[in-house]
Parts: sequence; structure tokens; C-alpha cells
Amino acid sequence: MMTFSGFDAADSEGHASMLPAGKSKTLAWLASRVRTARIPTFVTTALGDTKTASSAFIEECRARFGDRLLAVRSDAHAEDGSTESHAGRFLSLCNVRCEALTDAIAKVAASTPGHPDDRVIVQAMVDDIVVAGVASTHRITDGAPWYCIEFAPRDNAAVTAGRAQVRQVAIARDQAMRVADSDRLGEPERRVLATLMEVELLFGGRPTEIEFAVTRDSTADGVFQAHLLQARPITTAATWRLPQSIQLHRLPPLDFLERSDPLPEVAGRRTVLSLMSDWNPAELIGTHPRPLALSLFDRLIARGVWWAARASLDYCDAPDTEVALLRVINGRPFVDVRRSANSLVPRDVPWSVRATLVDAWVTRLTDDPVLHDKV
Repeated sequence: MMTFSGFDAADSEGHASMLPAGKSKTLAWLASRVRTARIPTFVTTALGDTKTASSAFIEECRARFGDRLLAVRSDAHAEDGSTESHAGRFLSLCNVRCEALTDAIAKVAASTPGHPDDRVIVQAMVDDIVVAGVASTHRITDGAPWYCIEFAPRDNAAVTAGRAQVRQVAIARDQAMRVADSDRLGEPERRVLATLMEVELLFGGRPTEIEFAVTRDSTADGVFQAHLLQARPITTAATWRLPQSIQLHRLPPLDFLERSDPLPEVAGRRTVLSLMSDWNPAELIGTHPRPLALSLFDRLIARGVWWAARASLDYCDAPDTEVALLRVINGRPFVDVRRSANSLVPRDVPWSVRATLVDAWVTRLTDDPVLHDKV
């Protein structure tokens, strides 16, 4: 039996057979089952032929929500089905005040197709958001076995609306429990991963995508709270061709990332891999180059020549042993940032200072991955 961050796999057995389709029905179904997240209070109304809300429904919203800011969201019959999601196709409005609710509902209703079962959701906005975004149980394009989390600070629609540069985190599915119990993830990411895994269990293991927000818990200092805003099946799963039994532990071991470099001329306690640090193999030879292109680039440029060229510009001397810049993982080239950082230390800097600088640079990149292409 697996227990993780407040949910139990055994409790989820049999739930998937009862799973409804549609945005509001799915949220209502999950509201009594999800333990790792809160679902903001919401009410729904049918649109009818006039696509307007009744005065009784507006009064119900005023009584329920008071002066709180509201989200008015589409709940079209065609949304979040098992074969089509139509994510982002219909209008949603955020930070709506009660006095503007009638007009907001009319605008959202006008964006829906006009099916007799189309509805509109009115939901309390989540206050004081730390991060918000979307997360999926697999890579959506091809089904690769990674839990993928994309989030942006404070804005609960930044990721889906494309308004912000987002941070992306990917956790190998067969290592998710171990990673979640380590310090590799920040607390907000841990909360999102727990919710994503729980919803996946409740959905019977089917590929799933969620929208979320994370806040600080007002009742406990330093504690984060996940909020589940939407959950839907990944409808592109029917097009995936990857075998779902793939085992990521067959990849080459990556424990060198946390160890000292085997070459004594290279300072630093650990490293990170990058496609676009001070070098850009993604543009020079592509993210998955042909073997001959990769071999030529490695031999003519990336193995020794790059460091020697920098040494000619008064950076530290190149080692006698050729130091490879690239780390090739399953045919994909990545820059070893620790090695590249060593070659960017001025010649006369003492070894102890070089080691401190390299560790500081790698740590800064780890703490703020958005700088990965600005080294």
C-alpha cells in the first residue's frame, strides 16, 4: 500500500468507474475525494436559450460569496471529455466583482457553442497565490513517462494564457516517490506532485492534466496549500506511440551530477546539464543530432579545443588531459556547466577561489533555472 502526503492508494480503488465527464461535474466529484488539495467553492447554472443568468442565480452568488472576487468560467458540454478537451477554447474571466457578475456571465456564455447542456461556473478566486500553473502525469506531446509541472509566480492564469515565462519541472514517473521524499523539490512542487498523483489514482491511472494554484496556509506558518482548479483526461493519449512500460532507470546513471569531477583539473562539488548556457548545442547541431554530426562536433570543438581557446584569452590554463564539454545522454548532447565554468575563471585566480566561484555559479543556476540561457 502506498501512502504519500496524505492520500492512500487503496482508498482510490473503484472510484474511476464512477468518474463523470465535464468541468464542473469532475470538480464536484473530486471535491469529496481529494485530500491533498482544496477545490475552491463554486456554483453552476445552465445557460438556456438566452445565455443569461437568472436573477435568482445572481442572488445565490451574492449570498454565497459576498464581496469576494470571483472567477467566471465556461463549462461547455464539449469541454474536458474523454476524447476532446477544448482547453482554453472558451472564455473565462477572473477577478470579477459581484456587481459585474451578470455581464461577465453573459460574455462567458456567448463564447460557448450553444449546446443545451452548456453551463457557466462561478467560483471563488484563490487569494494570495504563490505559484500557479498546469501539471500532467505524462509529457503531453508523446506520452513520455514524466510528471510535468509548469508554473509561474502569483498569476493563476499565467501559464495557460501564455503571459509569463514559466518554470518547468519534470520528475521521472518511476522515481517520483523517492524524489518527492527528498529535498530535490521545493515544498510548492511537492504539494502539486502529491495532488497530481492523487488525482491520477482517482482517475484509475489514466493520463491526466490538472490546473492548480498554491498558497501559504493562513493557519500554519510556512506551510503551503494546494488548490485544484481543474482536472481532465489527456486526450492526446490516443496518439502516443511510446511503450508505457518504458523503464527510465535504463538511462545512463546521472549520479555524476552530485559528485566531484573525476578529472583533478576540474573544480566544483557538483554540476548541472544545460542545452543553452554559454554554449548552445541545440542550435549548433540540434537537440538530437545524427551520430556523425555529434562525433565531429565533439572531436573538433567540444573536447579540449574550447578550453584551449579560452585559455588564449587569459582564462585559466587548459588541462593537459582533454576535458569533454559535452555529456551525451541517449544521443542528446548537454553542456556540463561545471566544466564550462572552470574554463571561464581568470588565469591567476587561486584554486580555492576557483572552486568557490564554480560552486556558486552552479548553485545560482540550480536555484534560478530561468537563467539557463543567460550564463
